[in-house]
Amino acid sequence: MRNEVEEVEKMLRDSTFYMPVSNEEKAAVYAAMANDFRGTGHWYYCENGHPFTIGECGMPMETSQCPQCGSPVGGHDHEVVGGVRPATDLERQFGGLRI
Repeated sequence: MRNEVEEVEKMLRDSTFYMPVSNEEKAAVYAAMANDFRGTGHWYYCENGHPFTIGECGMPMETSQCPQCGSPVGGHDHEVVGGVRPATDLERQFGGLRI
C-alpha cells in the first residue's frame, strides 16, 4: 500500500487526484487519505464525471485540470468552476470507514 500512498501524495501536491474505478480501490484510497492526511477534504466530479478531491478544508482556492480529460477542476474563493459538482455519493459510500 506504500506505493499507493506515495502516488496519492504526488497527485495531491499537483492539486488534482484521479480516483481508481473499482469500489475496493476507492475504499483503499479513501482510507489511506483519511489516515495519512488526517482527513480527505471533499470529493468532486469534473464536468465529464471523473472524481477528484480537494484537501484541507475541501473547498477550492485554485483551478487545475482533470488528469483524465483536461477539464477545469477546482475554483476560487471556495466556489467551484462551472461543471464541477460534489461527489456526495463517494463521501456517503466511504465517509464512514473506520481506520
